[in-house]
Amino acid sequence: DSVLDSDPAVRRARNVLDKAGRKMASSNAGSFPNGKMAKQRAQEQLRSARDNYDVAKKNMMDAERKATWRSLKDADVVVSTCIGAMSDALISNSVVNASTVPDGAEPFRFRTVLIDEASQCAEPGALVPLLVGAEQLILIGDQNQLPPTVLSKEAAQGGLHVSLFERLLSLGMEAHLLTRQYRMPPSIAEFPSKRFYGGKLTTEKREASDPASERRDILWPRPSRGPVAFVDMSRPHLAKRHVPKASGEKKGKAPADEAPRTLERTRAQPGAANQADDGRSPQRSKGSIENPMEAEEAVKIVVDWIKRGYAGEAIGIISPYNAQVRRIRDLLKKKAFGVDKEIRRGQRLGETEDQRSQSQHGDEGEEKLKDLRNERLRTELFQVEVNTVDGFQGREKPLVVFSSVRSNSGSRVGFLSDWRRLNVALTRPREGLVVLGDPRTLKSDATWSAYVRWCQNKGFVVPPGALYRTSGDAKTKGGAKTQKDQPAP
Repeated sequence: DSVLDSDPAVRRARNVLDKAGRKMASSNAGSFPNGKMAKQRAQEQLRSARDNYDVAKKNMMDAERKATWRSLKDADVVVSTCIGAMSDALISNSVVNASTVPDGAEPFRFRTVLIDEASQCAEPGALVPLLVGAEQLILIGDQNQLPPTVLSKEAAQGGLHVSLFERLLSLGMEAHLLTRQYRMPPSIAEFPSKRFYGGKLTTEKREASDPASERRDILWPRPSRGPVAFVDMSRPHLAKRHVPKASGEKKGKAPADEAPRTLERTRAQPGAANQADDGRSPQRSKGSIENPMEAEEAVKIVVDWIKRGYAGEAIGIISPYNAQVRRIRDLLKKKAFGVDKEIRRGQRLGETEDQRSQSQHGDEGEEKLKDLRNERLRTELFQVEVNTVDGFQGREKPLVVFSSVRSNSGSRVGFLSDWRRLNVALTRPREGLVVLGDPRTLKSDATWSAYVRWCQNKGFVVPPGALYRTSGDAKTKGGAKTQKDQPAP
């Protein structure tokens, strides 16, 4: 539109059309005058005005086509979605429809077509840009991450879920692997590289202004080994505290091996038929799965990070299930509106014992400082992004918390068994990663079992509450808890 608006020939043609339109409207206004001759003259004037309008409209459309053709011819690169390549501006000036090309102009074809995120594009969609006559095709994608979105079960079974990228690879075409990654520190990239890319990924030196791996205030389990943590959400004491007792069960503490196992639950969703997962599965149900304990733990970790000075927009929370995403968003809103009791008690961010003592004795300005800190916390909580794995595909955040949700006595992981979904989740952070999960459930899947073992061997596994401060934490200067490498569980 901006190209057409700035073209002189188009502007002139539009002005002529506007005048012709006004003249036609005035000729058509009201009823014809009395008298045979006068009525005939009025009808002739109206026909002439309509003819002039039609000619002006045709001239304007020709001017717009010529301007579009010139802009396409002069452009080094044309950017479009795959389906957008079927737009009239492209098709009407290409070899596909040479009859609509302006007089004296030569139909154009693209020398090279490059499709980004090609592994996420359904095959028919990837074929659309080729209609304009590509001489060379370059597909950029990752077959180890999420496939095309296909909502129809029948279509998926018929092969529509296979991208052109994957199909060419299956036919023996060799792909060129980009082995250097710049997003993550080596500790985060290590497992995806070994598990999904044959150990071929290397990490280039990154220039980060304030990476979490270098800031010593986040309570990473093994800071010398990298900014990674796996929070074991299967701990019996946590299950007993949050899971309601069954009817008729006696009060009192249960043995550790008899602690409730099912921490997940199905949450009804609006509508008659809703997808039970990330929006990718063709199977539909009336509910999605949530894990209240993991949701609360994720929010506590995020609140602690913000209190330590991190911006909310630097933090992402990912979960495969829509119900869990909604629950975490609801908890963040409650925290942001001041429901959190810790904020209500007015705990200071990074405050020393001397500072707390001064505030208790009425230090002037301390109440105002507390209000400002609480206001910042509320503001930053609204900036935290919570989304599904699919919503974060192709995205990144400095700090990421991943809630895996599944925790049940049957060790059912559902569509988490799609290892590509795990690959996407583990490769979103730039500086720090926290995974919340129940190892006893997740270990039933081979890929998840390998990841849990890797975290255990690295000493990254911690119990709930280990990644954020509580009122009973030992304080050091500035209020941060002393970090030391903890023994591997």
